[in-house]
Amino acid sequence: MLRSKTVIKLFVFPFIWIMITNCAQMRSPLIENDSVFYPLLYTQYFPKEIARVEKILKYHPDPSMRVMAHLQLVLLYTNYKNPNPDYLRALEELKTYMALDPDGGKTEEVQNMLALLCEMEKTVKENEEMKRSIRLLTEQNQQIKKTIQELKDLDLQIEEKRRKIK
Repeated sequence: MLRSKTVIKLFVFPFIWIMITNCAQMRSPLIENDSVFYPLLYTQYFPKEIARVEKILKYHPDPSMRVMAHLQLVLLYTNYKNPNPDYLRALEELKTYMALDPDGGKTEEVQNMLALLCEMEKTVKENEEMKRSIRLLTEQNQQIKKTIQELKDLDLQIEEKRRKIK
């Protein structure tokens, strides 16, 4: 008959080991699994993940996966950890998603993202217009400074001629 220590060694320890190793949370080096919408990536992996989702968008045989890829791209492009967010591209992807999945496009979350991205698009366009205005005003300012300098030089020349005449 087997002794109790031998039974524990043969059955209990392997059982506990299996439970511990199977229940341990495995983390991908790319992803933190603490996000509601999309797993948060480490900053340096955003380009790789975007490229991966774009491949799904182009080549996956299941149309529903391609539709969801549009939504995943929206979440990737707008993620706060993304070092190069692209809000205008996210808006394009969101509109495509809404066209391909009208029911999904009616959800409150998608409508909120649409409203935010439309405001962002408006802000980006206003910002670009302001940058153009600043460039124009800077050029005008430089031209005015040049004209002022020329007028000062001319004034000095006229003053010098007056002195010579007296």
